[in-house]
Amino acid sequence: MIHEMPFVFETGPMGSGKTFELIVKAYQAAEESRRVVCLQSALNTRDEGMIKSRAGLNHPATVVEPNFTRASLVELLRDADFIGVDEIHLFRDEIIDILFNLYKDGKQIVVAGIDTDYRGDILDMASNLMRIPEVRVVKHTTICAVCGKRNAHRSQRLRNGSPVSRKEPTVLIEGSDDGVTYRAVCVAHHQLLD
Repeated sequence: MIHEMPFVFETGPMGSGKTFELIVKAYQAAEESRRVVCLQSALNTRDEGMIKSRAGLNHPATVVEPNFTRASLVELLRDADFIGVDEIHLFRDEIIDILFNLYKDGKQIVVAGIDTDYRGDILDMASNLMRIPEVRVVKHTTICAVCGKRNAHRSQRLRNGSPVSRKEPTVLIEGSDDGVTYRAVCVAHHQLLD
């Protein structure tokens, strides 16, 4: 099948516009009378059932449990023309194969999520997406919370306003643990406690 739309991975640090772009693309697909299904991980406890950008846009989403089965996800997405996935890094890697097979069947796929963890290390999910030649990676930047320049590529984890240790768990949802927040920073202002 020849594709008019690429498989897109919108990525970058917190607040860089990746979710905004996903919502805009979902809206455009709906305006074209295409069947849109957006997914959100149940691990994202902040915005259950709704994909929300920091700019104020939102779009309904189906919440997917971490123990999803391949068959249940394929069934859910079978009739969709456009499939959007927010916070792709919160899903199991198995979702990549499922989405790529649906892409090969002619579906438009747009996923959004961070590509590095709070340490600045590339996430397996991002690395696995970038290995697929058909995936177009759109790398977003934003304003560094420290210097104010538009050069932030990293999401820094803070606990009660201070940088955290490299030894913390990789995944912690903002607001799910006492005092955990994130901010976008440039490489010069990215700090970790060791």
